[in-house]
Amino acid sequence: MRSMVRRYIPAVLAVLIAAVLVAVSIEYNIPYWLYEVVRQGPTERAIYTLTPDLVIARCGTPISDNTTTHSGAQNTVMVLREMDYHGGTGTVTLSLVRTDEGTTQGRWVLNAMHDPVNHARYGSGKSKFAALPCLAGK
Repeated sequence: MRSMVRRYIPAVLAVLIAAVLVAVSIEYNIPYWLYEVVRQGPTERAIYTLTPDLVIARCGTPISDNTTTHSGAQNTVMVLREMDYHGGTGTVTLSLVRTDEGTTQGRWVLNAMHDPVNHARYGSGKSKFAALPCLAGK
């Protein structure tokens, strides 16, 4: 009888460890996080890495290029850069934002992309590349 109990102890421990891992992953919303990483295809990753210099290298000189800075709390500065380009349907405005702390520059983030004339906003990576194909850099 004792040998049967000892035989099942590793299996029971493995099931308990698996149950704890599943519970922790659900608690920290890891399945949704993994879903988002997988769903985020190459277009979304390409949008995520855009910087003003990269946009200029891929799309050329913008029609207009405005940079403004806003002081924040505790030695932070928010830098907003808006660049206008001729897109497939008209003018496309890219709004990139960076937050600097002290002398350390932050990472550029594409805050918004829209058509100022038709008031259209481009939300998905595919719609952004359709409006301004040069962003793909191919």
